[in-house]
Amino acid sequence: MSPLSAEERAALVMQAWTSSNSVTELRNAVVTQITEAVTAERRGLESTLQVCEMVLGQLLALPELPGELRVTIRVARGLCLGSLEGTTEEEEGGAKEKEGMSRKRRGPPRIEAPARR
Repeated sequence: MSPLSAEERAALVMQAWTSSNSVTELRNAVVTQITEAVTAERRGLESTLQVCEMVLGQLLALPELPGELRVTIRVARGLCLGSLEGTTEEEEGGAKEKEGMSRKRRGPPRIEAPARR
């Protein structure tokens, strides 16, 4: 079954209104269609990022890969992994953060100069 288009989702919302003339039914239809659309998009993005991460990981295993290309691929793979981690945390409601497993980058430690007397 292919995902619904924006037009099809809008038609379902309008159908809910015309069949019931109920604000509650309209609200439920809007929430349902938006939630389903976002869920489908997230699945597609996650799948794409997983493919990218796998391909980039396999490229890094090639011994003949030049060093400057290896660095670029490592960075791209890191971005894919970071994005995958972000989509997983969104779906789990931030459960990783609660478990203390979050890998947020905070930057270098801030060093303050001593106060002058």
